[in-house]
Amino acid sequence: MNDKIEIDKKFLETLLKQIPKERRNKKRPNGMGTVAFLGSNRYKPYAARILIGKDINGLPIY
Repeated sequence: MNDKIEIDKKFLETLLKQIPKERRNKKRPNGMGTVAFLGSNRYKPYAARILIGKDINGLPIY
């Protein structure tokens, strides 16, 4: 079983090396929020949602 896991790890590492760096998914740094889709037919359909804090019920405040 461990041999199969090692083979899978090596296979995934080689695949990752073959994908160009500019095509890999990028992660936003901490404190930069998330990307929100505002809807189609807009000039800029995406915006950043930055978390300010949480309310009394534990729900996020943007």
